[in-house]
Parts: sequence; C-alpha cells; structure tokens
Amino acid sequence: LTYLRTLQIALFICSAFETAPAWLFGSDSFKLGNFALFAFTNGYFSSLCSIKAPKVVQTGEERGNVGAFIGVAKLLGILIGSTLAVPLKELIKLTPAY
Repeated sequence: LTYLRTLQIALFICSAFETAPAWLFGSDSFKLGNFALFAFTNGYFSSLCSIKAPKVVQTGEERGNVGAFIGVAKLLGILIGSTLAVPLKELIKLTPAY
C-alpha cells in the first residue's frame, strides 16, 4: 500500500506539470480523482496511526502522553505543509513549461 501511495505522489506531480500523455494528466477528472484518493488515503493512514500508536505503550500515563504527542505532530505537519505550499507554488511558476 505504501508503494501505491508513492506512485500516487508521482502521478500527482505529473498532473501538476501536465506532462504527456495530455489526455490523462491534463484531464480535470483525473486530477480530481487522484486528489480525492490522495486525501482519503492520507486521512486513513493518519487515523490509523492515531488509533494504533497509543496501544503500543504499556502504562495509562504513557498512553495519554503518546495521544497528546500525536495530536501535536498532526498539527505541526499541517502547519509545515501549509507554510511550504506558498514558496513551492512560486517555484512551480518559475518552471519553463508552466
């Protein structure tokens, strides 16, 4: 499943730059479908980690700490991703094909 997600990221990049074949990567339905599948798998994997991680530790106090840390890690990931999206958008605009 991890390999398929890696392939999905490559397809996402190909559709962002609209590489050949244009009938596939230029299609709005492909872009929306790929993005929806990417969003679903992202939510699934992050929820799976949030559910399974506290079960790994033994004591109840450690479980609470792990649960709190997972929440903070998710928020930090969202913050860092949103922060990096702005310069990355400008970098994509500088490419010759765009």
